Amino acid sequence: MSELRGLSLSFNYFSGTISPEFSKLQKLQVLDLSKNYLHGEIPNSFSLLTNLIGLDLSNNQLHGEIPNFFSLFTNLDYLDLSNNQLHGEIPNSFSLLINLTYLSICQNNLQGFIPEFIGDLSKLLELQLSGNKFTGNIPHKLGTNGLLGYLDVSSNKLSGPIPESLGSCKLLGFLDLSHNQLTGQLPVNIGKLTSLRFLLVANNNLIGKITPKITGYNVTNFKNSSICNLVDLEILDLSYNKFNGEVPHCLGNTSTQLSVLNSNQIISRASFHQHYFLLVIP
Repeated sequence: MSELRGLSLSFNYFSGTISPEFSKLQKLQVLDLSKNYLHGEIPNSFSLLTNLIGLDLSNNQLHGEIPNFFSLFTNLDYLDLSNNQLHGEIPNSFSLLINLTYLSICQNNLQGFIPEFIGDLSKLLELQLSGNKFTGNIPHKLGTNGLLGYLDVSSNKLSGPIPESLGSCKLLGFLDLSHNQLTGQLPVNIGKLTSLRFLLVANNNLIGKITPKITGYNVTNFKNSSICNLVDLEILDLSYNKFNGEVPHCLGNTSTQLSVLNSNQIISRASFHQHYFLLVIP
């Protein structure tokens, strides 16, 4: 079937390693092998599939490092390697995936720093890096991507402050920085993210007031605080940090129902498309 342009074998019980025979399908543009029981490494024979636009290998049992031949997939728009057992670092070859709009490598065993070049992938709309062992700071360059709408770097070992540059991601609707080792204060310019619906920074070492002082403004009535500018917020989780001071009065002015998040509850990507309001400040 060498003329195939698209092939989906997802949601089955396929097992074993990925067959090298896939390399014969060199006209493939979309390949979906997700949600099976495949194991082994991503085969080097995939390097011949240079016409790929979408590749989904998620929810399998793949291991090994992410191969460098991804630099050949310059047309790749969608890449999902999540929920496997991949290890090593994000390869430098990803810096050449300039057409990527969706990248998910969450829920693996990846480590090292999140490279600065991720911020140079200027077409990225969604970036999921959660559930790995990444260390170091959140790259400042992520804030230079004006199209980014979904960013999840939760459940890693990231440290340092939340970059002020994230305030430039004006289309950001989902921001999850929870379950890391982040320090410092909540940046004032978070208030510039007026499209933000989910803001999750729980389980870090953040300090200071939820309503930081803004130069030139009197914020005693909280009207100008960064959080109060986020009028579309549906979920706000500030729990398990070291914030002090008062809870902003504006958070009690919402007309939507206020719910409580159990500390063991998981907010899924699918819930980003649902509508409810949640505030967590135990």
